Amino acid sequence: MKLSRLPITGPLIRGFFWDLPTVVASFISRSASRSTCAKRKLLIVKLDEIGDFLLFMSTMLQIREIYAPQEWEITLLGNNLWRDLALASGVADHYRFLDLWHFEINPVYRAKTLSVVAAGGFDLVVQGVYSRSLYRDDCIVGVSKAPRRIGYCGDAYNSPPPLLTRGNRYYTHLIEPPMGSGWHMLQTHARLAKALGGNESALLPDLPVYAVPAGTLTPQISDSYFVVVPGARVPIRQWPPERFAGLAQFIHSRTGLHPVILGGRVDGNVALELIARAPRLPWVILSGKTSLMEALSIISSAKFYIGNDTGLTHMATMARVPTLAIVGGAYPGRDFPYPEGVAPHLTAVVNLPPCKSCGWRCGSKIGDLAKCIHDISLERVLASIEWF
Repeated sequence: MKLSRLPITGPLIRGFFWDLPTVVASFISRSASRSTCAKRKLLIVKLDEIGDFLLFMSTMLQIREIYAPQEWEITLLGNNLWRDLALASGVADHYRFLDLWHFEINPVYRAKTLSVVAAGGFDLVVQGVYSRSLYRDDCIVGVSKAPRRIGYCGDAYNSPPPLLTRGNRYYTHLIEPPMGSGWHMLQTHARLAKALGGNESALLPDLPVYAVPAGTLTPQISDSYFVVVPGARVPIRQWPPERFAGLAQFIHSRTGLHPVILGGRVDGNVALELIARAPRLPWVILSGKTSLMEALSIISSAKFYIGNDTGLTHMATMARVPTLAIVGGAYPGRDFPYPEGVAPHLTAVVNLPPCKSCGWRCGSKIGDLAKCIHDISLERVLASIEWF
């Protein structure tokens, strides 16, 4: 459990680690003069995960077109996890990337970060996080004191309703999601683009091209391979490794392609379990051995991609690689499947149980896995593949 949620220590921790640095930065913003630069200044705040940034990229590229470089100077305040991807995408003029762990637990780091925003003299702030957090996202918008501060109405996945309501006060305009159920984040971000003067079209962005320098990955990958990503940031949303192994065996038997395992450092044990389940396959293990841009290069050149609900699965989809996503019911329609016609190369096998919309605060598990993920059979996944 997060310390901030404990009934006794929570308010004290929030006061010292979160509220006090915000107050200090707010005093700085009161004394900060408005920019005398000929260009106006726009700050985009986007602090969530890799997949969230990828889903927001097409809107960021639209923002770059709407606010022309001749008149506007755009700064991106982002998550250090996807730093290299953002820099390669050219979505802003200036960048600042945060270590969110230190931003939450280190009051000095937090105060310095907020003070930089407060003294920035921004004319417009755009908050790109839908499931906002008062102490992570909204407070940054609040200390900016920009004349226009635009964000989403959001939901209570990351902030209880009272804190969400409190955070609403920091915005001059809040964007409502598209009408009806099952809205996808591409559609929600397109609604923001329209509010800023762009088009309300849910489109895939063009990812930057990155070539892995020769000799940097060992063993070298052959030209004929498919990518397997068996891990996930939240372990309960991982499809069972033995089923990934069975799926990899099926693809290899049909195509002769070599399976390449990608993922983070924490996915090493999952990769080893996968190999143990199918020891005869010609595995190439690269979990925890690649940068984000190297992973993009490997995925972009793959024949197929299979994975859980992760940022790399969004990356494969946006790289236009035939992609199979195995998804539970935590966020129905929000991340997977994509809107009809947007990504015809994506196959999403989704299980929506009665307990759906839990935001991965799962109350129904089988072992360490969410039941909605565990209940997706290998036979169902095999029946969904139309690549061959």
